[in-house]
Order: sequence, then structure tokens, then C-alpha cells
Amino acid sequence: EDEYIRLASKNEICDYSEMCPCLECYQNEAWKGSVDLGDVGGSIRSSTDASLKKTLSCLIRAVSQSYSKTAAMESEAGQRVGYQYFGDQLGGSTAWWPNVEFCDEDYDPRLRPWYAAGSTGPKDV
Repeated sequence: EDEYIRLASKNEICDYSEMCPCLECYQNEAWKGSVDLGDVGGSIRSSTDASLKKTLSCLIRAVSQSYSKTAAMESEAGQRVGYQYFGDQLGGSTAWWPNVEFCDEDYDPRLRPWYAAGSTGPKDV
């Protein structure tokens, strides 16, 4: 949260790796697709308001830093498959580890079961 506040206070778009195109993705048999295990990819819908894009780009950047730390500690490339997802409520943008080649402008994480379960279920963690 502190990192997001620091990034967002710059009043500019934050850098993040995009999922479309995924420039560093490579074919991986264990994942049955094209991935970049060393990166987190983000996607902001093109219909998103410009001021919200700035906020979301910094949020994706902050989430990416957290996801990268977790992936470095937990992943075993080629041994097991796992994902980390983020979906935002306001614009329907998303961030995933690992970065994958995913170019679907109509994709909205708010309509996915993983998002609905996390946003409507019990909040005791």
C-alpha cells in the first residue's frame, strides 16, 4: 500500500509490463502456453478514462512488485503451475503472474469466478 501511494503521488503513468504483447514470453510445456515466469503482466482496458489509467498503472506496478517477491520465494519453474491474479473494481484492469500473452479486450476480471468469490465471500482472513 505504501508503494502504491508513493508511485501514485508522482502524478504520471507508472511503467508496467503489458500482457498484449508479452515481449519476453516464451513457450513453456508445463504451462501449456507462452509465459514469462520472471515478470508480472498488466492490462488496462482501452475504454478506461485517462485519469483512471494513471491510477491503475501505478496500482499494477505496486502489485507487480509484491507478486514478483512472492513468485521468487514460491515458484519452482517447470515443477508446478500457479497463478497470482489481481482485478480492479473501477476499470476492470488486471495484473497476473506470470506474464502471459493475453490479448482479449473484452476480458473483464470482475465477471470471473475467482473475482466474484473474493469480493462477495466472508472477509475473515
